[in-house]
Amino acid sequence: MRWRTLTAGFGILLVLALYTVLIINISDFLPDMLLFHTVYYIIAGLAWIPAVLVLMSWAQKDQA
Repeated sequence: MRWRTLTAGFGILLVLALYTVLIINISDFLPDMLLFHTVYYIIAGLAWIPAVLVLMSWAQKDQA
């Protein structure tokens, strides 16, 4: 295992943990409507993917 892979792995865990806390705290300020919460959590559930893809592509440079 190279250093980029290890760093990216810990970075992904850190980003997801902080992102989860942020999303939960923001959701406290949303109105209590089921449809609004559903759309919010669908968008929030997909929004973390680009950040993780950047970290994964950066870690892949270590393999080359």
